[in-house]
Amino acid sequence: MFDGVSLDESGFKSVISTFPTGITVVTTVRDGDPVGLTVSSFTSVSLNPPLVLFCIDRDSDSLSSFQIGSEVVINVLASDQSDIAHKFANNRMERFTQGILRESNDAGSELPIIDGVAATVAGAVVNEYEGGDHSIFLVRVKEVWRCDKEPLLYARSRIHVRPWSRWLEGE
Repeated sequence: MFDGVSLDESGFKSVISTFPTGITVVTTVRDGDPVGLTVSSFTSVSLNPPLVLFCIDRDSDSLSSFQIGSEVVINVLASDQSDIAHKFANNRMERFTQGILRESNDAGSELPIIDGVAATVAGAVVNEYEGGDHSIFLVRVKEVWRCDKEPLLYARSRIHVRPWSRWLEGE
C-alpha cells in the first residue's frame, strides 16, 4: 500500500532514499594536497565515450577543488569501509590519516586512491552543471580497476554494511 508523501524537502528525501546506491569517496589534488569527500550521487552516463557523473552540495568546503580539467578518482567503498564513509563525510575530521591511501598508485600519478576499495574510476572533469543545491560534474573516464569486494550501500538514509547479495535477498 502506498502512502501519500508531501513534496517538501523531507518528503522528497524520504522517497528518493528508497533507491539504494553505492557510497564513494571522490578525491583529487589541490595545491599539492589530497582532497576528498563522501559522495553517494554517482552514476554511469555513457559507454562510448566512457562518462560518469557525481554531484557535490554547493555548500561543501571541497567544492572549489573540483573544476573542469581536474583529475579525479571515484573510490567505490567496500562493505567493510563504513568508517571511511563517515570520516570523509565529516568536515571536522582529518580525512587522510595514515593507512587511508593505497601505497602504490595504479594510476601512475599522484592522485589519492583509497586503500581497500571495491573499485576505482579515474578520469578528468569535462563539464560542470548547476543542479539546484548541487553541482553536477561530468567525468571522462581514463582508467578503471575492480576487485571482488562487496560494495558499501546507502538506502533509507542509512549505511548498509552486510554483503549486498544478502541485502538484496532480504536476509
